[in-house]
Amino acid sequence: DNTDHPWRWAIDPSVVYFSPEHAPLGVLSIIIILIYIIPAPLFLLFPPLTLRTPWGKKFLPIYDAFWAPFRPGYQFWVGLRLFLRLLPFIFALYVPNPLNILLLGIFAVFYLLVHIYFKPFKGEAQNFLDVYLTLNIILLAIGSLYFSLKINNAQSEDSVMNDE
Repeated sequence: DNTDHPWRWAIDPSVVYFSPEHAPLGVLSIIIILIYIIPAPLFLLFPPLTLRTPWGKKFLPIYDAFWAPFRPGYQFWVGLRLFLRLLPFIFALYVPNPLNILLLGIFAVFYLLVHIYFKPFKGEAQNFLDVYLTLNIILLAIGSLYFSLKINNAQSEDSVMNDE
């Protein structure tokens, strides 16, 4: 383990954020987020803003490729889905366990109901597949919540036995 190297690529909890050892990688991460991660959902969620610009017409084939499976009027669904994928990360970062798993399950049920109501895809098979995959996410959330609560209950029982 070479600790003299100025950039740390290994997971090391002792490295302070944006310290001299971490700053280059932190800046690189922010640049990647600003260039690659944030613009794609924004362009897909607000296509009229992009297509009105002179350079926006160059993106029309990309939009057509993303919009092809969706019914007319539901082209925004692809950008919305990209943003909705951020919610599990937000729940994991800011909500304590097991509440974050419960919120993920509730969100997945809400998304499932909205998807069943609107049926944004042109093909029934695509709508069915998305419902099936969302049901799998709900089952995973239920299983994770169950085992998380079971582990917490077992740990609390062990602490009670150790106190006696």
